Amino acid sequence: MIVAICVLAANYCKNLQCLNLAGLSVNSSGLRMLSTVSSNLRVLDLSGCSGAGDKDLFKVFQHSLRLESVTLSHNSVLTGRCLSGLAHAPLKELVMDECNNLQSHSLVNGLLVLKSLMRLSLNSCTNLTSSDVAHITSAVPKLRSLSMEQYFPLFNSTTLKALDQLRDLISLNLQLNPAVNDQTMDVITRNCHKIEELNITGL
Repeated sequence: MIVAICVLAANYCKNLQCLNLAGLSVNSSGLRMLSTVSSNLRVLDLSGCSGAGDKDLFKVFQHSLRLESVTLSHNSVLTGRCLSGLAHAPLKELVMDECNNLQSHSLVNGLLVLKSLMRLSLNSCTNLTSSDVAHITSAVPKLRSLSMEQYFPLFNSTTLKALDQLRDLISLNLQLNPAVNDQTMDVITRNCHKIEELNITGL
């Protein structure tokens, strides 16, 4: 399916800027074809495309020099290594909800090269640890919007102290996050003075 779609796009959609392939079955051939039409893409959604691995996505991203928004949610194979391919793109938004194979080193190295990143969503990335959160916030100190809602079994009561790195935050979503406590609120009020939208609702 995705190969046929990408062939059509390559032949007839030379100015394609937004592409949503969420939920489609993908493979290396389809992603290689996608790299031939990605030069003008600004928005790419590959949510639920379980066949999309780091190696193939890295190549797609290397050809996508105008990408501003990428969604890779619901992927159980991505480690985050593919993000380094976005080093020369003006990426502002990255959504990786329920990506439960993320590796801290790969993810953080990828985030470090995303100099334009403003919005990051890592909802229910269940393998993230407290130290991972500290490394992530250090990598993107200029972030304006962060979402880390719902299930994080490896978080503890001090995990969200790392929010003190994000002094430019305007929007913060921690809905149903088990690590939210009084200390979290103290960190937010003392350090996130630009905050306009805060979600810490529980059950």
